[in-house]
Amino acid sequence: MVGISDSVYRYQPDAHRDDEVIMTLQEAVDRYPAYGFSKLFKILGRWGHGWNHKRVYRLYCALNLNKRRRGKKRLPSRHPEPLVVPAQANHCWSMDFMSDSLFWRLQNYLSSHAKNEFIYIPNQIQQSLFSSHFDWKSFMRSG
Repeated sequence: MVGISDSVYRYQPDAHRDDEVIMTLQEAVDRYPAYGFSKLFKILGRWGHGWNHKRVYRLYCALNLNKRRRGKKRLPSRHPEPLVVPAQANHCWSMDFMSDSLFWRLQNYLSSHAKNEFIYIPNQIQQSLFSSHFDWKSFMRSG
């Protein structure tokens, strides 16, 4: 033949050459079932085997050990609904806390019907005001 060397022409592959690699790879997979190729190859290196990574990967794929890569988790498409605005005043109130870095802490009340109705109550007044002197019924009727 022309163009190829005699050693290539006469080459006969040894079918049992990879048996040791297959046995060791199966042992590593049985011991570490969640590991992929890269971790298993590092483990084989720690066990003292200096096999080529291309050879080990060829046998890894031939044994159908290659794992499917996980895809990105996709969130479902969202269809936000607009917030419901109360039909009448004093029907719904929202509460929030606000604080200053130095001293003031305020408790805020906001009417959900008209966004410009605010009530600010400082923290020092809150305890005495809400415990005995605050009348919620008159508060809800006012506005």
